Amino acid sequence: MRFRRKLLLATITPSFFALTVLFLLHVYSTFREVREVAVSEGTHFTESVCTYIADFMYYGDYDRVARWLRSIPARNIEDILVVSPEGTLIASKREGLVLFKKYEDFDKLRGISGVKVEEDLLKGLFVFAGPVKLNDQILGYVVSYQSFEDLKILVKEHSLSFALTVAILMMLSYMVAYLVSSRVSNHIKVALSYLKAVSEGRFDLPPSPRTGDEFEDLFEGIRSMAGRLKEIHVSRDFYQNLINSLAEGIMVVDGEGRILEANLAVCRIIGCPEEEIKGRHVSELDPELHDHIVFLLKEAGEGRRVARRIRIRTRKGEDLYIFASVSVYDELYILLLSDITKIAKYEEKLRELAEKDHLTKVYNRRMFESFLKHEMEKASRYRRPLSLIMFDIDHFKRINDTYGHQVGDEVLRRLADLVRRNLRKTDIFARWGGEEFMILLPEADISSASKLAERLRRTVESADFGRVGRITVSFGVTEMRRGDSLDAIISRVDRAVYEAKRKGRNRVEVVT
Repeated sequence: MRFRRKLLLATITPSFFALTVLFLLHVYSTFREVREVAVSEGTHFTESVCTYIADFMYYGDYDRVARWLRSIPARNIEDILVVSPEGTLIASKREGLVLFKKYEDFDKLRGISGVKVEEDLLKGLFVFAGPVKLNDQILGYVVSYQSFEDLKILVKEHSLSFALTVAILMMLSYMVAYLVSSRVSNHIKVALSYLKAVSEGRFDLPPSPRTGDEFEDLFEGIRSMAGRLKEIHVSRDFYQNLINSLAEGIMVVDGEGRILEANLAVCRIIGCPEEEIKGRHVSELDPELHDHIVFLLKEAGEGRRVARRIRIRTRKGEDLYIFASVSVYDELYILLLSDITKIAKYEEKLRELAEKDHLTKVYNRRMFESFLKHEMEKASRYRRPLSLIMFDIDHFKRINDTYGHQVGDEVLRRLADLVRRNLRKTDIFARWGGEEFMILLPEADISSASKLAERLRRTVESADFGRVGRITVSFGVTEMRRGDSLDAIISRVDRAVYEAKRKGRNRVEVVT
């Protein structure tokens, strides 16, 4: 309580309050007089503008309205706006203002019958608004922004007078406070030294001096706070080391998308240094990763726990697969990032083994039948053409018997590569079995399929296959009929290949 009495003695001066009240009363009285004059003059001016431009507005001569507004002397006038009855800004005293747009305060103008005034005395600005009438017809509205320099000068003069008065009183207060502050300042220095030590991470503070007043309680409070911060600091270091030791990435993001925390695993997974992550916005991350994170944060913000598998390309140009999940805790988003690249690539390998022929790397028979069934259903539903090509290497057994199976396998690989390079991206190419291959052609009729088969036949015939030299291929072509089954179209294209073999091989046969 002794310290409080000292502060009261140093700060409370009755004369300060008396002078302040007298000053405010005087300023208030002056402002009232100026306001009455300002409102009267501004109202009269606005009415005059409304009357003068009424004829121009009636005939839609807005250019003349604008020219007349700009001819008005600018003293005390910030701007004059003319608004149409529909709320469109059609003229302005100030040049450069975009016209014929919606006036944002139009709702305040509706229904006014005379000049309406709003004022901000502290800024010395008055806003007058009145209707433009002719024969009781409202042609628009005038909005006048007027400032009064006399009022501003008066505010400055009284502010200076007030500042001088306060300065004198403050000097008196300082002289009184100086007499009692010598002892207090030493205590403040001790408190500041304690706070500085805590801010620098030094939590073991020296014993506090015995003052017998509130300062002693302050010193003990700071020492207690330092002890608690020491415990928190130790715990934080422990948990930080624990989090950094995890293989999964942990990222904490606030509601504005700012990254508050990220462990070392995040840096390793994303491939960015720690200083490029902490404190930054998620928009500053890799664009691909940013899009995925924004999606996750949005979904989690709707009260759901969200998980998603992400694929991005690293700075080294490598594909990175991440399993990301988000949960919300106390308005913070907790992102868990796991690097599943090895698992994803292993899955891709398994998928390739299940879908592709191990020798030629084209689709196997099982996958091709699945594609064929799907495309037949789609072609039937939308009544679109669908064709099928089957081809078989002529005298392939002779190649195996003469050169061995390894050479035969190489012929199959080269043939598959050659055909694949001559197909569309939408075409589906598969090894049917042995030396037989299938090509599924969505959106292709029998004529287009026949031309493609002939082009492939010539390409294969002219190609060099190493030790074997030249080979030939027999092609069968058919088109899906209405009501075709899977077995029916396969049987038909197989019959076409048989006909090509029977007629001498190295040819294209069509069965419709």
